[in-house]
Amino acid sequence: MFVRQCVGGLARRAARLLLAILLLVLGGCGQKDDSSEQPVARPGDPLAVAVEHLRQNRTDEAAASLSEIIQREPGNAEALYYRGVACRRQGNASGAIDDFTAAIRRDPTRREAYLARGEVFLAKGLVEVALADLSQAVELSPEFPEALRQRASAYTLSGMPDRAIDDAAASIRLDPESARAYQVLGAAHLARGDFGQAVSCFEEAIHHNDALATAVNPDLAKALFRLGMDLDSQGRRADAQQAFARAQSLDAALEEPVREYEAKKDAGEPAGRARKPAAAYLDRGRRCLEKRQWDEALSAFTSAIQSDRTSAEAYRGRGAAFLEKGFPDCAIEDFRRAIYLDSGNAEAYRQRCRAYTMMGDVYRALADGTEAIRLAPDSAEAYRNRGLAYLEKGLGERAVMDLNEAVRLDPAMEPTTRRDRARAYQTRGYQQLERGSIESGETDLDEAIRLDPSLTPRIQSERAQALRRRGLARLQNEDYSRAITDLKRAIALEPMLELSLGVDLANAHRQRGLALLRLNDRTGALADLNEAVQLNPDLKWQVESALGPQPTVHNVARP
Repeated sequence: MFVRQCVGGLARRAARLLLAILLLVLGGCGQKDDSSEQPVARPGDPLAVAVEHLRQNRTDEAAASLSEIIQREPGNAEALYYRGVACRRQGNASGAIDDFTAAIRRDPTRREAYLARGEVFLAKGLVEVALADLSQAVELSPEFPEALRQRASAYTLSGMPDRAIDDAAASIRLDPESARAYQVLGAAHLARGDFGQAVSCFEEAIHHNDALATAVNPDLAKALFRLGMDLDSQGRRADAQQAFARAQSLDAALEEPVREYEAKKDAGEPAGRARKPAAAYLDRGRRCLEKRQWDEALSAFTSAIQSDRTSAEAYRGRGAAFLEKGFPDCAIEDFRRAIYLDSGNAEAYRQRCRAYTMMGDVYRALADGTEAIRLAPDSAEAYRNRGLAYLEKGLGERAVMDLNEAVRLDPAMEPTTRRDRARAYQTRGYQQLERGSIESGETDLDEAIRLDPSLTPRIQSERAQALRRRGLARLQNEDYSRAITDLKRAIALEPMLELSLGVDLANAHRQRGLALLRLNDRTGALADLNEAVQLNPDLKWQVESALGPQPTVHNVARP
């Protein structure tokens, strides 16, 4: 009965316990040497100079120098990473995430970028997303003590203290002098209910670094308070009183909970404030998505997840917000969790299809798009997303089919899909041209221009090249009439081709003229041969030789 009386007080302070653990993580982030794995300093090396600015805590100078480097070299992964570090120190979490993400995209093996981005996500309360990054850092470097320690913190906040304990213990094995690793291990034991071990770990952390006492004492006090409750339930009243007294001496805020515990230990009254239902946070998150308030949506869905970690819709909603903010890799992790919790969640598959397409992982995108359509065959958005994945893959035929089906299912989507459908028809048209199906290709290209007139210059150029190729092939096959038609159309579409095609067109006219001459069609022959000479005067002697001594060509040639 005595133990039940304090459950209410503990429930009221559960949120504060999680916050305290999170603050420990933030404190650890602040002390971390962000300039680890520095480039070797070379005289005049701008990157090494910028890193030195970071090491000397001249953050603004470092950020300015790194921005200059990135402006010159947009793909410099090291500069992006260190600018992310600078943004983080300046309190610009979004800028830090952007730079760490860019660094990862340019160098997926950069373990410290995954670690740093995971730490920022952890500080923002995005625990599951942080776990994905921290796990990737550990996968890249299994004996990375800092990544193991931070992942242990994330596991604790995710309600997985057993895994947290494993990671924290591994971190200590790799770095036995790490006071913060003992601190994290203590928090994991506290979350699991191993209050005696939690007390020992917190004391060990302070022993290794007494400067941590201020940060550790509140959690040490909570562990002592809970240990006192356990001891009291075992009938060890004197030991319990000693634990309570020490807890209060470390954290005066526990005086009231101890008095409450003592006053209610025989009453058995339930107490505590219920957490806000996840449904309320979900509603707020949906409204924020509708208003395109992405940051507010992230916050609301994160609160929903913290209220109910089994809510597939909360993970899906947060993934959608990540997707709109341009973080497809983070979105994929949330969609994965949503699908794990609800394998029939068509929306999660549909949106993950889009995220994979943005990441360039087209095969997974197509698999998710197909599954989304299977689960929701009337979803226009599902067809649209799979169509875009086909388009990214270069499968114009299937892209046209899916995007047209999307518009058929939802005619209101027509204006928003015009550009995508134009690109699909353009892709299919080019593929038809490459196969030699000029007429079919031109039909598709005409439709692409109708949907998006801005494509006209590029399409006309491609169309001209296709006609040029077919015209030259027909010339080789002695199909002179159709060769002339193709080559003239190519020049009409792309006048610049006249310089390169003039000789070929002249040759086609000469060859057709000679063929007509053999058929005794002298009028037609003279017209072609005259045109050949006009296009290429060097042919004049060949034509006159073919005609004999008659001055035909010379007389009809235009000045």
